[in-house]
Amino acid sequence: MSFELITGLGNPGKQYDDTRHNIGFEILDAYAARFRAEWSESRKFEALTCQINHPTKGKLLLAKPITYMNESGRSLSAIARYFQINVEKIVVIHDDLNIDFGRVKISGSGSAGGHNGLSSILSHMDSVFTRFRVGIGPKIPSEMMLTDFVLGKFTPEERTFLEKQILAYANWLNLLVDRGAEVAMNYINRKKNTNESS
Repeated sequence: MSFELITGLGNPGKQYDDTRHNIGFEILDAYAARFRAEWSESRKFEALTCQINHPTKGKLLLAKPITYMNESGRSLSAIARYFQINVEKIVVIHDDLNIDFGRVKISGSGSAGGHNGLSSILSHMDSVFTRFRVGIGPKIPSEMMLTDFVLGKFTPEERTFLEKQILAYANWLNLLVDRGAEVAMNYINRKKNTNESS
């Protein structure tokens, strides 16, 4: 099965750049850059979209909802309906507080796990899309409000790591697109060292 739509979750606006909740946007930007794709705003879909020509999979649509995180499902479902894309052919890239910072896990259907963007998507469509989950945990300090943490900016050390690792994330996303979820899961989910990029 080939994927037809990849979306990254985040919040629009400069004030949300470099925040933990926007890692989905960052990774999708890096992936789009590989294909020299240019984003354009679609008011119909409330999203920034672009199309790439993947060397083995052909045309693939990329989208970044600009509805704010809590309404991501409204944008994503509108795109899927218009282009008649089945839910199982969608990849959603998002931050995950339940995964240690820097690690990535690929998973299939499941609950929102407390993620407001996923909650919105699940309110509009079935859960059988593929998740590209990027760890931002644990929450430190533990007493910090969840909203403050996910909307907070990465520490300088975390940002340095991400700048080195973002290419690996784009490579792993391409592995998912090129080889499918099972292969990507077997390769990416077993990684323990977040510095592994190959």
